[in-house]
Amino acid sequence: MGELGYLIIRYADDILIFCKYEWEAENALKRAGEILEGELKLKLSPEKTKIVHARKKGVEYLGFHFNGRWRRPQDKAVKKFKTEIKHRTRRQQPKNLEMVIASINPVIRGWGNYFKDGTVKKRFEELDGYVRARLRSFRAKRRNWRIILYTFPKPELEKMGLVSLSSLLDHPSPAMG
Repeated sequence: MGELGYLIIRYADDILIFCKYEWEAENALKRAGEILEGELKLKLSPEKTKIVHARKKGVEYLGFHFNGRWRRPQDKAVKKFKTEIKHRTRRQQPKNLEMVIASINPVIRGWGNYFKDGTVKKRFEELDGYVRARLRSFRAKRRNWRIILYTFPKPELEKMGLVSLSSLLDHPSPAMG
């Protein structure tokens, strides 16, 4: 179907087909049904099979929200990331800051590498700020708050090994390290 000029995104048994016009979408749906049901002996799921105007409504797929011009992480995926960071930076746990950073770095790398090909620069900067705030809060629990704000800037966290989502946009990060 790609030869017909449609943009196709596929993962396992899920497929998105982007078309410019509604009549093209109807033709693409008909052709996809012929291929899947006729040639491949698969069934289309009526609950999941639909035509939507992507630029007006958008489409949620594999953790991304697509709208025809850009793709960004779904709000649900961002909330899940923040929840995981919050869990790993709980202030009452008996860990030092270096251990907490070592605990959250794989989460940051994994989430960031998955979403970095989307339209994410501003979202990554926002989430980097969230991570730093959580770490400062963790550290402040053990020290004087004012001292932490002035003596614990972003470069200090980077020296301690904190991975930032924004840095993943510039160059790939190794899976471990």
